[in-house]
Amino acid sequence: MSGFTAAKLGLEIFGTEPTGTFEEARDGCPHKGTDFSSGGTPQPFRAGIAGKVVWAPGGRYGTITIAPHHEPGTLVQYLHCSKFNVQQGDHVSPDTFIGETGSVGTSVVHLHLHVWKPGNSKHPCWVLSAGSANPVQRNFVDPETWATDGWKDLDGTDNPVPPSHQPMEIAQP
Repeated sequence: MSGFTAAKLGLEIFGTEPTGTFEEARDGCPHKGTDFSSGGTPQPFRAGIAGKVVWAPGGRYGTITIAPHHEPGTLVQYLHCSKFNVQQGDHVSPDTFIGETGSVGTSVVHLHLHVWKPGNSKHPCWVLSAGSANPVQRNFVDPETWATDGWKDLDGTDNPVPPSHQPMEIAQP
């Protein structure tokens, strides 16, 4: 099992090393994900995982949100997208081209990717509405080391096709 790479996303032609790494210093708050270059112009990219698009793409940061089949409760978000090739409810495979890189909500054309797992925030600045009665904990993990593939059947054998499961109810932050 391996994490997200430029090759897994279809962006390897623009370099194999991320242009921004998980937890690097960013304006006093550690970076929540990994940035991948697209050569300064919008380029199509792949999902890199099998899953379901759980929120309508778009918003302030041009975001696509996918719930991976192999890890229920986790969300993978692709930000700054200039184009969306998927809709809420779509199921994607690792090779599905889901959108194009962009600069929505930022000034540089690239893809920012982060993995949001259940649990408490590792850094206080990752909490949404901190100090309120209902803060939203955001527990981000390193996209380059998070296992992007593999599903174990109940008997422990590898299975590339996840079992059917009930749709998850996930509150949008």
